[in-house]
Amino acid sequence: MRTRLPFILISLFLLSIVLLTGCSKDDEFHNKLRLLDREMVESKLLQEGFSFEEKDLFDIYRLDVEGLRTQTAFELAGNESSLYMYIFESEEEQFQGRKQLERQTIALSYKPTFYDVNNVLLVYMAGYPEEPYNEQIDELARNLLKK
Repeated sequence: MRTRLPFILISLFLLSIVLLTGCSKDDEFHNKLRLLDREMVESKLLQEGFSFEEKDLFDIYRLDVEGLRTQTAFELAGNESSLYMYIFESEEEQFQGRKQLERQTIALSYKPTFYDVNNVLLVYMAGYPEEPYNEQIDELARNLLKK
């Protein structure tokens, strides 16, 4: 009995470590599964300090694919930059929508920047090459899943 006690204690200790590390990754896993909607994205835009106004969506950026819930174009205040937001039913449909949009915009002389966040596709068109919003848009995409 005495020789088994250290083995049992070490086993319990290792089991508790495994359980604790597994639970800490639970939030990260659930965030990756969370589907976003338009209100969440607009709220995050405001939190990140963007001033924006909805505008007409150009035909080249208009998608007609399965699973698309909403597509919106925003003009970012203070310059000629645009942010296009596409919200899909699932991450897989978002992936298919991105492929379609890349095919549609391949002939453009300027290249948009694509950001994939779960079921949301953001497309950023800088008004100028030295655009002040580039880093902020990167930060927005990284923080979109954070509460």
